[in-house]
Amino acid sequence: MNENAVLAKIGDLDITQRDVNYMKKSMDKRLLSQFSGAQGEFYLLQELVNQKLMALDAKDTGEVEKDEFKFEFESMKDNFISQYMIKKLLESVDVTDEEIREFYDENQDSFGKMETVEASHILVGDLEKAEELYEKIINGADFAEVAKANSTCPSSRQGGDLGFFSKGQMVKEFEDAAFSLNIGDVSKPVKTQFGYHIIKLTDKNTEEKKEFEEVKDELRHTLLAKKQQEAYVNKINQLRDKYDVK
Repeated sequence: MNENAVLAKIGDLDITQRDVNYMKKSMDKRLLSQFSGAQGEFYLLQELVNQKLMALDAKDTGEVEKDEFKFEFESMKDNFISQYMIKKLLESVDVTDEEIREFYDENQDSFGKMETVEASHILVGDLEKAEELYEKIINGADFAEVAKANSTCPSSRQGGDLGFFSKGQMVKEFEDAAFSLNIGDVSKPVKTQFGYHIIKLTDKNTEEKKEFEEVKDELRHTLLAKKQQEAYVNKINQLRDKYDVK
């Protein structure tokens, strides 16, 4: 529909399709979804008429001449101008396919094969206790039951199960031991800053390298957010110098 099409009149005031379109742009998308179709457009138009009526009444009754209104209006106006300029700035930022490809090529390690392991552990405070429990497990005791009865880690409630984790998520001593085990193996006691661990490896996964097309959209979103943040910070720093902020 033509943006200049008049949809309603309040005295001599025309309410056009452009007014409705602007109202829709300013609404939360989830809320706007409730006003689809012709019936929804009708309700939006009625709400816009209601808003115009309230504004007209405020002017007629002199409410807009009061100091409290003027203060709030100026504050809201400055905030609107600020948000408008930020929106314009962020919309001017773009990320090219070449930039995305360059980032992908320079960060190949981030998209390479990633190994994860699933392990359970038993944590105790001293080596003697750890060695005693290790011997029990080697001689046939159920790992999960030993963990529930003896481990001081909260994971004891799940029989020591830590789920899957990748390198860099655990302390080095624990990680080195876990990733060196084969599925089903149980480690001898491993000392870390937390105490002594007995580790059982229950599974291993290797995630294949992610190709460029798989991560292109995600990288575009990440790089765009980064460039927008940089543009905003640079603009603010320029304005602080220009307007002598103290």
